Amino acid sequence: MTLALETRALCKSFGALTVADRVDLRLEAGVRHALIGPNGAGKTTLVNMITGRLAPSAGQIFLGGEDVTRLSQAARVRRGLGRT
Repeated sequence: MTLALETRALCKSFGALTVADRVDLRLEAGVRHALIGPNGAGKTTLVNMITGRLAPSAGQIFLGGEDVTRLSQAARVRRGLGRT
């Protein structure tokens, strides 16, 4: 199993509102994945943190084993992480 993307204890809060709380995610390379949930569940916030549009309040994001948590969106795109 080769991990393409991993999050560890990823959190995002806006003031007193926590919209992502300790999200652990492991996505294997070459496997299809889906992120589903009801409106307001934090799906877009999670994708925004992973792609660098939003900075997480806590936690880490790894792309191919490299910590990209503090990298800009552009730096993540250069490493192959983007969104459509």
